[in-house]
Amino acid sequence: MSHTFKICILLEENEEEFNAILKVTTTQKLERFRPGEIKAFDKVSSVIFEFCQAEADFYELALPHFLKDKELAKILPKLYALRRSPDKIQIEKGFVLIEDMSYKGISPNIYEGLNNEQIKSAILQLSKLHASSMLLPSEIIKKFNLQHYGDIRGLEEDILNRVLNIGSSYFLCHQKILFAFLKKHNKLKTDLHIKYGIPPVLCHGDFWANNLFFSNKNEKLSAILDWQTPHANTGLNDILRLIFTGVNSKLRKEKFWEWIVSKVEVLSNK
Repeated sequence: MSHTFKICILLEENEEEFNAILKVTTTQKLERFRPGEIKAFDKVSSVIFEFCQAEADFYELALPHFLKDKELAKILPKLYALRRSPDKIQIEKGFVLIEDMSYKGISPNIYEGLNNEQIKSAILQLSKLHASSMLLPSEIIKKFNLQHYGDIRGLEEDILNRVLNIGSSYFLCHQKILFAFLKKHNKLKTDLHIKYGIPPVLCHGDFWANNLFFSNKNEKLSAILDWQTPHANTGLNDILRLIFTGVNSKLRKEKFWEWIVSKVEVLSNK
């Protein structure tokens, strides 16, 4: 979680602008909760701190490798400055200053969903990034090992209450089933490459429409944003997250396996 600011510097001599994005780490969004409302507040602050360190690791350790590829360099932000948070108590002391990618395209309408061309372009570029990450030194890949990613153990009741507070009769009628679901699926798997004995790739971890820009000319992927949850895994988790959060059900049923096969083909060719 961060406060995000757009920095605009006007160069008087040639009247050009230099734009950048400043992300300052914060726990302020958590502080609106009353004491005791989130039972695992300390755990949540640990999660935020881990994500901040992971984002810093991506920009310092992985990004220089990816920027050597001309195609990937077009869709990833350049790093201008970075300071790590010393610990979760002083988390607000951390920041990253990165390239403003907004000039490269537009954020899609998440309510309308992505179309086939956007999905194909996103999967193609992401698969190229996954393939390129296999060339990273093993000691770097091993650093991307999130302990708290997708871990809601101890938070199930809090999450259930927040869902019920929406006031939907559907959730109220099915709250027992929902709570059982949360208890059963309370930790995302981040080490499936070990289970299946395949080389890991560096995953984005939050690859969905809200973290992507697309060209308004040809609907091609033009930027990947928000590298707070990079981790080693098979890569399929990124693709599935995109498909199941950003596509309407009719298109998903029609194109699902075509999209999955396209990812495998890129990795095989690379």
